[in-house]
Amino acid sequence: MNKNSLLTLYSWDNAKGVSYQIVSGRTLRIQSSAAYIDTRMDNAGKVSQVSFEERFCIKQGEVLKIVDEDFPMQFKVREIQPVSNVNNMFLLNSHKRTLSSHFLVPMLGKNREYFSFESYFVNAYLHKTSSRKEKLKFLYLLYMFSSSTEFSELETRLNKHPMYISCTSPDRTHLLYTFRIPEEYHNDVPLFLLGKYSKFSEPAEKAIIKFHGFGKSGIMYKILSKDEGLKKSMEKKLASTIPSHVELFDRPSWATETYTDKLKDS
Repeated sequence: MNKNSLLTLYSWDNAKGVSYQIVSGRTLRIQSSAAYIDTRMDNAGKVSQVSFEERFCIKQGEVLKIVDEDFPMQFKVREIQPVSNVNNMFLLNSHKRTLSSHFLVPMLGKNREYFSFESYFVNAYLHKTSSRKEKLKFLYLLYMFSSSTEFSELETRLNKHPMYISCTSPDRTHLLYTFRIPEEYHNDVPLFLLGKYSKFSEPAEKAIIKFHGFGKSGIMYKILSKDEGLKKSMEKKLASTIPSHVELFDRPSWATETYTDKLKDS
């Protein structure tokens, strides 16, 4: 797949002096030639609004309308991140990457390129049903839709995947694919929700390492193996002792790992 198909700069409005770049299915990079900018922060100390002179303003929660190869899309700004080493440049994120994307998607097999992980892929979520047992057997994969040839090829791959079940359109910008998690990993999903990464089965651990291409020196491998060196490094940083039963990475939140209507961009 040609990732460059997502990296074309589009001029928004010359009068506003702003351009944007689609970095991935969940991130836009925006830059302005404005002589000055004004930023406002929320109670958590994060950027909630950016004004470029008095010509253009972006607010957290705002839905931007953009065009990808003549296809109109909507992009909801849920996070604004300044790029510290570049003047007047910000990253706008529509979704925060879930832990399911890192730990559960690999259980579907294949690799990052197969799932367009660095481009059209937005996030992975656990399947929301009334049965808790069923929730742990299915996975949603959310994608930003595109009219490009590359996206059409992606759709063909996903539809042919042996674990593919169905596809819906939650809003005009995204497609939501449902996959069945292979039975061999059904015992690993509850461990994931408990944050027991070092307790994953050997097949699950191998699938994660292979999918992301991590080496033994990588942070993910160290989390899965509960690496002693990583533990000591964290203890030094925290100035505290980490008990032997405690994992070396945050436990997932059920609320953020499940798809809800709040994540729609319209």
